[in-house]
Parts: sequence; structure tokens; C-alpha cells
Amino acid sequence: MQAAVIAAQKDHRVTLWEKSSELGGQLILAAVPPEKDDLTTLLNYMKVQVVKAGVKVVFNKEATPQAVKKFAPDSVIVAVGSSPFIPDIPGVKGKTF
Repeated sequence: MQAAVIAAQKDHRVTLWEKSSELGGQLILAAVPPEKDDLTTLLNYMKVQVVKAGVKVVFNKEATPQAVKKFAPDSVIVAVGSSPFIPDIPGVKGKTF
């Protein structure tokens, strides 16, 4: 989101493709634990900055090589995202007995 905002502030026409239906990725999950509400504040701030900068957001759109080629942008910034690490601990995915 920050890269999109900065590019838009430098007078680029920016389209942000979000693979899911909501901006924020792992920051959404990171804000869930107690005492982590500052991360929700950061996420909400970033969402507002995206709107203020005039960034066009397209939800549920994955940036596959074919889709990017068809869109034919001048430049591309790819945020590959992440997946949560789930340790291999007995019971972490539910009852084991």
C-alpha cells in the first residue's frame, strides 16, 4: 500500500490489485492479539492514504504473469505476500487423541 501511495503522490496512475477481498494481508491477523491495536490503527491509516492518493484498488485480482501482461503497465511492483507459519506441534490443528 505504501509503494502505491508514494507512486500516486509522484503523479503516477496507480492500480493496486489485491488478491483477497480486503487490503492488509498479514497485518490484519497481526492486529488481533491483545495490545496489538496499534496495528489496526496503522492498517486503517494506510487504507485512508490509499484513497486520498487516488489509488485505484481492484479486489479479488491476482497479479499472474498473464494478467499483468494483458494489463500492460509501464511498471510493476509486486508484493508477494506471506503465509502464517504454523509450527508442527501436536494438537496445534485440533485434538490429537
